[in-house]
Amino acid sequence: MSNDVWNINSENKEHIDRDMAQFVLEQADKSLKHTIDIADKATNRAFTLLLIYLPVTSTLVGILINEIKESHKFRILDIYFLGSLVVVCMVALLALIRLIFPRASMVLGREPKDILTNDMLQNSLTAENKLKAFHLNEIKNYQARITYNREQNAKRIALISTILKWTGIAAFISIITYLIILSQWVVQ
Repeated sequence: MSNDVWNINSENKEHIDRDMAQFVLEQADKSLKHTIDIADKATNRAFTLLLIYLPVTSTLVGILINEIKESHKFRILDIYFLGSLVVVCMVALLALIRLIFPRASMVLGREPKDILTNDMLQNSLTAENKLKAFHLNEIKNYQARITYNREQNAKRIALISTILKWTGIAAFISIITYLIILSQWVVQ
């Protein structure tokens, strides 16, 4: 999370009325919900990729074990090829699991004990000014949560992109390698 804390300076706080603060809170709520939706979509994509990688990895492990048992048919190059595919899939699986469990994000709302503090309730402000102070404090907290969620979402989306990029590269190299292996079989 970035160390910069957004704050409204004291002079500007005087120019904010209750309706303006309420409007800002409503917009902040929409923005925070959007960041939570993005996090949910990233998690769903990670689950989808996980559901693809699990059977692919299982199949590759099965083929690898079978080929090692019948190694008289396959050369060592074939076993290294299958082994490298298994390693790529396992690394992708671990990265996907890291994406899914646990998910770091800040959620809507706060606990009452964090809002109704004794300092706030016992100060000499009028009820109208206390409400305004509650709103302004909540606006500041919304911004902190939105900023944190955006940073977390950016990290998670970058990890998904990296997984997809390296999987694509590994698949391309695998196809080329497999074609080379097949062409050597045909020659023999």
